[in-house]
Amino acid sequence: MKLKLLLTICLLLITSQVFAKKITVYDCPTEADARSCNNCKKSGYMNIKVNVNTNKILLQYPESNTNTYLQTVKHENSRIRQVTGELALYTQKETLDVFDEDNWEYLYVSNKFYSSSSEIHTMMEVEKSMVNGKYYMSLNPTIYRCGK
Repeated sequence: MKLKLLLTICLLLITSQVFAKKITVYDCPTEADARSCNNCKKSGYMNIKVNVNTNKILLQYPESNTNTYLQTVKHENSRIRQVTGELALYTQKETLDVFDEDNWEYLYVSNKFYSSSSEIHTMMEVEKSMVNGKYYMSLNPTIYRCGK
């Protein structure tokens, strides 16, 4: 009985690792370079585990021992705050769509709008996606990464 339990645990551990896709991650100078994954500098590795049934994604960075979990959400939130005597509207939008292991997209945007002006200030914007097995990431249009 103990041997059967041990074999089952080993099989589960092996199976969970088999479905992880290991990709090489590159830092890129521009969005165009990141989308084509050309002219980019190697920065490390990442494991990507996609569970299509639960619409969850696990991004593992083995070199830094950090994990990022993405879950299917369709979330919008807004709130009004008074900042230095004027009203400001803060909005947040977060979405994750999983199509299959090689095709998914995640977007998070946080904006601020002041009542005294007509400008929208993007406080944070994160885009992560996998298209036909190629990884793309941008953070506040200054950091671009790709992976394959």
